[in-house]
Amino acid sequence: MLRVAVFTKTPLGIKAKEAMDKGELVSDDLVVGIIDEAMKKPSRALSRIFMLALSVPSPQNLYLFIIVVFTHGPCI
Repeated sequence: MLRVAVFTKTPLGIKAKEAMDKGELVSDDLVVGIIDEAMKKPSRALSRIFMLALSVPSPQNLYLFIIVVFTHGPCI
């Protein structure tokens, strides 16, 4: 999702690219915003949740995943 946001030059994607170009980590707020944008596209929402679930390597990311699922669950 992050790569798509950067490639399609969404406003959040541009901010994420700026952080990456500086060698910084993309902030949680930006990542959650990008996820929020992606979740507003219901045709791919479910597959994006599963992609995110498969890429959860840490408790912090699991926490973000749970927030996204409970926040956007009804739109799936």
